[in-house]
Amino acid sequence: MEPKIISCVCHSTDVDPYIAVDQLLVSSHEHLGSRIPQAAILFAGVEVDLHTVSNGLFTQWPDLQLIGCSTDGEFSSVEGFTQNSLVLVLFASDCIDMVAGYVDNRQPDLGSECRSKVAAARQLSSQQASLCILLSDVLEGNGESVVSNFTEAFNNQVPVIGGMAGDNWQFSRTFQLCNTDVYEHGSVFLLFAGPLQFSYGVDCGWEAVGEMGTITRSQDNVLYEIDHQPALNFYRDALGKEGLPNVKLPLAVYDSHQNFRFMRTSFSRFDSGTGAVTYSGNMPENNNVRITVVNSDSIISGTENSAQKATQNFPVSCPVSLALCFSCGARRAMLGKRTSEEFRCVERTVGEDIPIAGFYTYGEFCPPDPWAETEFHNETFVTLLIG
Repeated sequence: MEPKIISCVCHSTDVDPYIAVDQLLVSSHEHLGSRIPQAAILFAGVEVDLHTVSNGLFTQWPDLQLIGCSTDGEFSSVEGFTQNSLVLVLFASDCIDMVAGYVDNRQPDLGSECRSKVAAARQLSSQQASLCILLSDVLEGNGESVVSNFTEAFNNQVPVIGGMAGDNWQFSRTFQLCNTDVYEHGSVFLLFAGPLQFSYGVDCGWEAVGEMGTITRSQDNVLYEIDHQPALNFYRDALGKEGLPNVKLPLAVYDSHQNFRFMRTSFSRFDSGTGAVTYSGNMPENNNVRITVVNSDSIISGTENSAQKATQNFPVSCPVSLALCFSCGARRAMLGKRTSEEFRCVERTVGEDIPIAGFYTYGEFCPPDPWAETEFHNETFVTLLIG
């Protein structure tokens, strides 16, 4: 059985955007021949001139549906792990519709904005929506609010998978690209409609330690109390007096039935006076939490588990056309010189003949299992297989 969609990955490390575009176009023709791509995703270093690159792509393909974002590092099956480069993923299909869209994250009614833009995209296809790839900004706004409004716009019937744009750990400005328009505080999405075959997996590799506690007071992403005690006490009880929240000690969050939901990171943002801790995503009350620890080997193990879950869930009747990956920038920071092992781990798991593309994010979107709603994650690795 042939895949429903043809995909190819092109990767240029040239710092000149004009030369980089030429290299991407040459590579695309080598892979696609005379076939014209309908849609594309672009992962780029924060210093890349996205206007020049997108204009170059649209000169070649004026009807292209294009989304993209700046990153905290890029990787592909062409060049491996790089920074400040260009990774282009192209899609062509005779039976799948693809539509790009943009959402302004600064709209006061973000839910209405998401519903309007998603509805407009769905009207451009007569087929049923099957998958949404989402890239968004997290420096202004709440990543969880973005993804929850997107999933509600799809009535929780369409998986939303993707990640937050990055800027090489500067936390200053990120960019989102929709066709030839570049934004700084938005979300861009690529909607697939039709009989697309896909699967996904998400894992982290962090190991839970200490006792489980219950969130008893919080507001959005600020956690005030665990088990009716200041949140900082929870860390100190488990780790000693010097135990404090940081990027290496995220909390694993579970629902009331102790099913894992997502990871939450604090970039050492806490109030010693009140004991409150601020995280990069919401901390809902009545959910359970445990502190987690990690090392380089367990990070790679989490990557392998993510890829294995996606591989095991992919339909056996259809070949895989592409592996699209989203990994947290905190993982890259902790892996250091071992960063390239994440990509190599995916390659070994899904097969060396499968094109792979991905980037390091400031947060990831993926359902924790095939039948769950999409969650906003921290410090995880997401594998999406498409065919």
